[in-house]
Amino acid sequence: MEIFRAISAWYDRRDWLKSLCKTVMDQDWSWNRPALDYLELYHAAHKGDGGGEHDLWKTRM
Repeated sequence: MEIFRAISAWYDRRDWLKSLCKTVMDQDWSWNRPALDYLELYHAAHKGDGGGEHDLWKTRM
């Protein structure tokens, strides 16, 4: 079970666990980037850029 792996990591692999925590905490988990992506897509659709693919979709797919 996963709980045993977590307990083992806490006691036996503390350096790895600290490294994992640091890696996760260094990432940007805010809504800033997704909000900007949405605004870009919204404005492109609102302008009537229709017809072709929008650059945002090309980077996401």
